[in-house]
Amino acid sequence: MQRPLSPQRHQLIDNFKVYNGMDAEPYRRTLEAIPQTIESVRARIGEIIIYPIKGMQGIYLEEALLTEKGLTTLDGCCRDRQAMLARIDPATGERVRFSGKDNEHIGKLQVEFDPNKEEIEITAPGTYITSVVFSAEELWPEHYDPVRIKLETAEIIQGVVVEDKRFDTIEAMLQVYGDKTGRSNTSGKIQLVIPHIDSPRYSDTSQGQDANYQTNFSDGAQLHITNQETLDWLNEGLKEVNGNDYRTLPMESFRPNIVLRDAPANIEDIAQKICFEQQEKIINLVRLTPRCKVPQRDLKTGQVVDGEPLPWLRTHRPRREKGQPTFGVNAHAEPASHAKVISAGDKIWFDGERRNY
Repeated sequence: MQRPLSPQRHQLIDNFKVYNGMDAEPYRRTLEAIPQTIESVRARIGEIIIYPIKGMQGIYLEEALLTEKGLTTLDGCCRDRQAMLARIDPATGERVRFSGKDNEHIGKLQVEFDPNKEEIEITAPGTYITSVVFSAEELWPEHYDPVRIKLETAEIIQGVVVEDKRFDTIEAMLQVYGDKTGRSNTSGKIQLVIPHIDSPRYSDTSQGQDANYQTNFSDGAQLHITNQETLDWLNEGLKEVNGNDYRTLPMESFRPNIVLRDAPANIEDIAQKICFEQQEKIINLVRLTPRCKVPQRDLKTGQVVDGEPLPWLRTHRPRREKGQPTFGVNAHAEPASHAKVISAGDKIWFDGERRNY
C-alpha cells in the first residue's frame, strides 16, 4: 500500500511521469521513506570539495567559507572554479571553453593548494612532466582587456586571458595522456581564463526576487550538493540492471562541492533549505542538477565505458525542463551566511519542501 505524499512530492512524481513515461514506483518509495515532517530529519556534512580550475581534480577541505560566489578556503585565496581552460577553435576562430566535457584527460590533472606559499600547483600523475604553479593572486578576478569565451551553445561570457609558456606544459600533459590512449583533443592553443571583475555571471538558482546570486565558472550554480545515500541507491539500481559485478560509481564522478551523509536517499530533491545546528547558516536548495557526459568517464582512463549512469538516471529519476538527467541539487548560500565557515562533520537539518525542480 502506498503512503500518502505531500503536494510537493506528488509534483515531483508528476514530473517523473511526464519525462520518463514509465513506472515511478522505485523513486516514489524513496520519497515515501523520507519523514513527512522533513524538519525532523538530521544529517551531517560529509565532504567539502572545491575545484580551483574547472574540469581538473578537486581539493578536499576540512573547512571552507561560504561566499557570494561559492566556496573558498578560509584565507579566501583558493576559490571554487575560479579559473578555466579555453582554446581558440581553429574552425571558427572563437575562444571556447576547454574542460572535461571537451577533453577526456583534463579530469586526470591534479590540483593542490599550498596556503603558506599561496600557490596552486597542477600535476599530471603517472607522467614525467614537471608541475605547473600559479600564485593565488594570478587567478584573482581582473578588470583589464576582457575577451569573449563561448561556454555552451548560447552562453557567451567575458573573462581575462592568462597566457604564457606554462600552458605549453599543460598541453604536453594532455598530449602524454592522449598518447597512452591513442586519443587527444587539444587542437587550438590552450589558455587560462579568469573572471572579469565587471562581468558578473549569474547562477541558475537566481529566480524572481532572488535574482542576484552569482558564480564563477561552475556549471550553473554556486554550490553543487549531492547525497551519499542517493549515490548508494543509484549504484544498487545499476547492479540490478547490469548484474552484481557491475562497477561502483564513485562520488568524484559527479564533482560535488558538498556531500551529505546520513540523509535519506533523494531528500535533496525536495528539501528547500539546509540549516546548520552549530551556527545560523542557511543554504537554499533550488534546482535539480542536470548531468552532462562527464560522469560517464572512467576516472582513471578518461574514457566513456558504456554510457552509464546517464541512461539509468534518465529512466529512474526526475529530469530538468529540457529533459536532462539529474543527480544532486544546485544551491546557493543566503547572503546572511556569507563569510561563515562550514566544516566536514557539521550537523544539519532540513527546512521545508520546495516546488521548483
